[in-house]
Amino acid sequence: MKPINYLQTDPKWANIDYSAKGEKTTIGKSGCGPSCMAMVIATLKNKNVTPKDTCAWSLSHGFKATNQGLIIVILLHRVRLMIYQ
Repeated sequence: MKPINYLQTDPKWANIDYSAKGEKTTIGKSGCGPSCMAMVIATLKNKNVTPKDTCAWSLSHGFKATNQGLIIVILLHRVRLMIYQ
């Protein structure tokens, strides 16, 4: 199995908004956790998952910490769910 490699700074998604309430940031600046999550899911389960998808998921579920990144416990939970479903 060949690992999928993503960079949060990839121009395909680096400038996409990844802001929690009260902040203004992008995937390129704050999307390291979701980018890692996307690599694991894309490698093990669904090659079509990208950092854009995992950032959108974390925002829609309230797992983006203001002025920080992804809440790491959620990262682990999401990866487990995606791989074992």
